[in-house]
Amino acid sequence: MKPQSIIPLLFLILLTSLMGCGQRHTSAWSQLDVVDSLMEERPDTALQILQAIDVASLGGKEERGRYSLLHAMALDKCWIDTTDFSVIEPATQWYSNHGTPDERLKMWYYQGRIARNADSLDLAMQCYVHASYYIDHARDPRHLPPPRCPKQHSTLYIRL
Repeated sequence: MKPQSIIPLLFLILLTSLMGCGQRHTSAWSQLDVVDSLMEERPDTALQILQAIDVASLGGKEERGRYSLLHAMALDKCWIDTTDFSVIEPATQWYSNHGTPDERLKMWYYQGRIARNADSLDLAMQCYVHASYYIDHARDPRHLPPPRCPKQHSTLYIRL
């Protein structure tokens, strides 16, 4: 093989391998989009869709984190007070270092809700304080918890 013909071949191999390194989403990603769009108006329907998704089939950490955050949100909005931190753990792992300010705000807020449900008031307060760091940078007006964050702070402060 001539050296000139090797260069395009190497470039093609490099390009193919780089494309394979990206975060891949499974078919569940589009279902998570639907869940996200239903969350404010129909959280019960959003929860039903989430419960129908096979968690084992979810792709990488980003998809598991998004599912986890949406699940915690749906439970809270359906007045199901979970104390199980494993519900939001994948979201905590992903959004601690990734995601938009909106996603990070929601992750901290709903982690605080679970801590409060578990009567872990110090942890809940820490989570709400972390959530408040993202309020000024959040852009998505749908289902953001900022109006509730100060209320959660004051309620916990009184109980402490």
